[in-house]
Amino acid sequence: MYILDWKKLKKNLRLDVGKYFLLGFILVFIDQISKYLFTGKYYDFGFFAINYVRNYGISFGLFQGINNWVILISFLALIFLYYNKEEFKNSKVLLTLIVSGIIGNLIDRIFRGFVVDFIDFKVWPVFNFADVYLVLGITLFILFSFQKSSKSSKRSR
Repeated sequence: MYILDWKKLKKNLRLDVGKYFLLGFILVFIDQISKYLFTGKYYDFGFFAINYVRNYGISFGLFQGINNWVILISFLALIFLYYNKEEFKNSKVLLTLIVSGIIGNLIDRIFRGFVVDFIDFKVWPVFNFADVYLVLGITLFILFSFQKSSKSSKRSR
C-alpha cells in the first residue's frame, strides 16, 4: 500500500483542471455572446442602460489607439499568470476569473480592433462582463492576499 496514490492524484488533478477550464470557457462564452447580442443596441432602463460602445483604449477609454500594445501586454499577462499559477493554488476561481477577463477582451481586440462595452450605469464608464471578471478576480485576490499576510504575521508573533 502506497502512502500517495499517484493514479488517484493524477485523476483528481485532471478533474480539477477540467473544472476550471470549463468555468473559464463558460465565462468567456457569456462575455462574447453578450457582446454579440448587444452590438449596436441601446436600451434605457432608467438607472441602467444597455449602451453599445466601441472602446479603442483600455479601462475607462484611456490611452486610445494602442491596441497592438494592449494585445502584447495581454499575452504577456497570460504567460505571467501561467508561470505564477502557484500563487493562486488556493484561489483557482480567482485565477479563472482573471484569465477569462483577459481572454474575453483579447478576442475583441484581435478580431474587432476594439473592445465592445455595453453595461452602462450612467455614473460610471461603460463596461462588459470581461471587465467584471477582471476587476472581481484581481480585487478579491488582493484582499485575500492581505488577509493571508495578516494571518501569517499574527502567527509569527
